[in-house]
Amino acid sequence: MLHYPQEHWYTLTIMEIPAGYIYAVVEQVDYRGDAAIRSQTEWVVRLQVPATFRAAGVNREVTHVEYTGLDLTLHHSVKTETRQNQFEQIEVDVIGGVAHAKRVTSDRASRGRGGSAETTATEVAVPPDLFSLCLPTGISELLSQRPLDIGEKHNYHVFDVKSLVAIRTELHFVAEETRADLAQGGPLRVFDVVQSVPKRKKKQHSSRVWVASDGIVSRLEMNTGIKGVVTQSNKRTALRSAGVKKRVPVHRPGSDGEKTRGKRPHRPRKRR
Repeated sequence: MLHYPQEHWYTLTIMEIPAGYIYAVVEQVDYRGDAAIRSQTEWVVRLQVPATFRAAGVNREVTHVEYTGLDLTLHHSVKTETRQNQFEQIEVDVIGGVAHAKRVTSDRASRGRGGSAETTATEVAVPPDLFSLCLPTGISELLSQRPLDIGEKHNYHVFDVKSLVAIRTELHFVAEETRADLAQGGPLRVFDVVQSVPKRKKKQHSSRVWVASDGIVSRLEMNTGIKGVVTQSNKRTALRSAGVKKRVPVHRPGSDGEKTRGKRPHRPRKRR
């Protein structure tokens, strides 16, 4: 198991254009009386696209907080997203093989006028191997419990809080290599991650991940039709990638769009 707490910054590029940053904090906490891992990941996207496009740019802010057991099984998740004028928050509790989800959606105009948000509740059966691998440390934590040699694979499920489905995922250890463009010392372990997404035209999404010798993800290449690259960096460089000078205030998970600058830990609601 890695040492916690940990804090990491990443740059984000989309189609080789600087598009934003990712800020991630991982710590070991107590969750309902048991030791757990809490991860908070903030995605801030500021992508300027050519004027020929209908929109002048893309502004998106996502905060994702998850609690997992030390075995990485998912217990609790809250994802809050603002995209242009739309707000959405999805909270999920996994209890007894069932994911209990609550989705809240609204737009800024109606919220500004005191309008009501739309809330829906859903229950979905999930498989027992439902894991959550947070960006900086998740793969290394999984390998510390289930080691892989080059050429070997792991299969498990992750939960897509957007579509509320468990996605079958394959983690394949493909190689070890050294890259001059990545500052982390020592050989990098290279993994392919393939997700079989149900009910979509493109049924498989693939990513390639480089993990450094300290167990932290150095680079992530996402191929979902549009290529996105996430690269480990420092705070100053990461903020510059989004065209900002300081960390953007993000939504505090668990509140209906309330914003905060600090790292306030989210405490999951108790289920009766």
